[in-house]
Amino acid sequence: MGAPTPLLWTGGWDSTFRLLWLVLREQRPVQPYYIVDNLKQRPAVPEERAAMERIRRRLAERYPDAAVRLSDTIECRLVDIDADTETFRYYERCLATGFIGGQYEWLARYCRQHNIADMELSIHRDDKARELLADMIDPNVRDRLDPRFAGDCRYELFKTFRFPLFDLTKRHMQAEAKLSGFDDLMNLTWFCHRPRKGEPCGTCNPCIYTIE
Repeated sequence: MGAPTPLLWTGGWDSTFRLLWLVLREQRPVQPYYIVDNLKQRPAVPEERAAMERIRRRLAERYPDAAVRLSDTIECRLVDIDADTETFRYYERCLATGFIGGQYEWLARYCRQHNIADMELSIHRDDKARELLADMIDPNVRDRLDPRFAGDCRYELFKTFRFPLFDLTKRHMQAEAKLSGFDDLMNLTWFCHRPRKGEPCGTCNPCIYTIE
């Protein structure tokens, strides 16, 4: 089957689409990673874990041959990621260019700590972080940054990642999932950052983006 594709998976729409596309359409093995942001005691963590488990169960029921291509998720607590002043400096410089979420800093630190040079990150066309990187994508390899930008803070922060969904919108993913017959699995995903009694809050940024 070849080496597993490393993929950051949260049980959300984008990373789940990529995971299912790999194991079902491309028939490639996947090694998912999940970073537990326990510093802020995020209320979404139990819901994200539950979503990932639901998706695994449904995948095993409907596509047992594909399910074997999905490895157990490797989890890491945020507090267990080593500090890295160089990566933090790159992140701070990126903030001077445009806003990006703090998760990109500790995800980059995780990859550097574990020597992962090709982690798949599900930034897509609707994503605000895409604006920061759009002019740096390698024209010959559309899911990587162009190495000619080495030294730029954006390149140095994101160079360990691949961006397979960079040119796709959520609607494109929805259409492709339906055509490929796994849209019901996509309905098991989770997106809300501040759930209330197991239901989406409707007011956090992911909820707003989903409503829009």
